[in-house]
Amino acid sequence: MGRPLNKKYFGDAVDSIKVSHSYNTFDGAETAGGEDTYIVSQRSTRKFLVADASDGWEEVLTLVDKDAGSLALGEFRISGVDADGAEYNVARLYNRTLRLGSADGSFVKEAWSVAPAAGAPTEAISAITQASPAVVTIGSTANMTTGETVTIAGVVGMVEVDGVYTVTVIDATTFSLDGIDSTGFTAYTSGGTVSGISEAGSGSIDLQVS
Repeated sequence: MGRPLNKKYFGDAVDSIKVSHSYNTFDGAETAGGEDTYIVSQRSTRKFLVADASDGWEEVLTLVDKDAGSLALGEFRISGVDADGAEYNVARLYNRTLRLGSADGSFVKEAWSVAPAAGAPTEAISAITQASPAVVTIGSTANMTTGETVTIAGVVGMVEVDGVYTVTVIDATTFSLDGIDSTGFTAYTSGGTVSGISEAGSGSIDLQVS
């Protein structure tokens, strides 16, 4: 099925993927997803284990490119929005792109990223190398994905690095800033935080808000 989705997008939590509609055996009809209707895990390219915490059901369903009101038993849908704000069905999910279906049967692929919840904690920076590319050390990169966009702020010493960057995750505690040569920057002294932000002009999907 190719590379599976990052598990940070699954679960019943703020900013996890929200199931827009599903047709499962428990309800026996298509129903709109609530704030606690979510993906538990990925089984194949288009099959996912979906659950609803309030109603207490869990079932493997197939992600389909269908409008609301047209699902068959065993299917679910996720609403998507492209960079221009037009609404689409999410036909396929990837770690950094969405495949969005359209009424004329064509498809578009949009970059997407998940913004952290308001007030969500950021990761503290403990080191930044003077290198090409610059490598940043934090407590954990578990919630980061290669290709996503992050913001760095509040750095002491290497003040040139404060800004917005695309990153490559290296290991459990380090990531690099794509295309950034910091060999000529002021040496890092202390401080700074890193947090995820939504890419300007990117597509988006329904997310849990509570």
